[in-house]
Amino acid sequence: FSRVEAGRLEARYCETNIAKHTLELVSNFESMAKSFGLNFIIDIPNHQEFERKLKQKVFLDLDLYEKIVFNLCSNAFKYTWRGSVTVRLYTDIKELKEVVVFEVEDTGVGISPEHLSNLFQRFYRIESHQARSHEGTGIGLALVKELATRHGGDIEVESHVDVGSKFKIWMPTGYDHLPLKNVIIESSGDMHDGIGDNREKHLYSSLDLYLDESKHWIQDEPKFNDISIQQNITLADEQTAIKSLQSLNLSSPITDSITSTSRTSPFLSEKCTDSDKSALILIVDDNTDMRNYLSNVLKTEFKVQCATDGRDALGIIQNKKIHPDLVLSGMY
Repeated sequence: FSRVEAGRLEARYCETNIAKHTLELVSNFESMAKSFGLNFIIDIPNHQEFERKLKQKVFLDLDLYEKIVFNLCSNAFKYTWRGSVTVRLYTDIKELKEVVVFEVEDTGVGISPEHLSNLFQRFYRIESHQARSHEGTGIGLALVKELATRHGGDIEVESHVDVGSKFKIWMPTGYDHLPLKNVIIESSGDMHDGIGDNREKHLYSSLDLYLDESKHWIQDEPKFNDISIQQNITLADEQTAIKSLQSLNLSSPITDSITSTSRTSPFLSEKCTDSDKSALILIVDDNTDMRNYLSNVLKTEFKVQCATDGRDALGIIQNKKIHPDLVLSGMY
């Protein structure tokens, strides 16, 4: 966004075999789908047949289109616990013009109607206890809309709570809608069709960043697999769990239950076995990196449990019947 606002985002549109390129991009999510036990349906036509049916060629900025695809696919897996994620590519007509549509549909948690009108606003976040991750800046979908607009297109969404969501990006074919100074007309046979054609070389590619985030989701899968357990905690359940916490006498010095080696610096003492770890610490933080860091530091000396937020923590306490000696929580 800072590059857009400063006028430094110089898109470069080149003729692209969009079917082949899209297939290569979305195929990177197959291992993620397998890890989550989800059906991943790729409904993309044969790229040669797709090209023959087009009335005009497709011109894309490969970097920007890559961000669109990765963002939408990543979101679908983030909010889908059961069922499937489906990606489609097809042609349509918008305002009497031929357009190419990239569509991502999931059977996830869905979005309530009151949020839909603000969904593509910058920094607009929807708090959901059914997401695989609770962190985020609220700029992903706003960025997708901006990048689609840069291609002369737009984004649409249909969503129903507990049914799923469908996001559709559409972009006109040809290049009359694009700034001519940014259009690259290649000689015949030079059509771009692969990820390797991206012009910018970074230490980490967009693919690396999105797939690295998904690794955190996999390792943070709830221990009690049925997510409905978390979602269905009633007010009475919460009050019971809170009373349980209050009865733990957390104000008393934790050192009474810690072995003598634990009183020294945890960075200097030898690694303890599980039998040596008598104190249990419950870490509550919605930031994956912070949770992992604290857990790695503390688990050499203590038993450690992690939760993503207060509701998750109450669910763990209630379902696992644990009694933490210390609850270490971020400030909300």
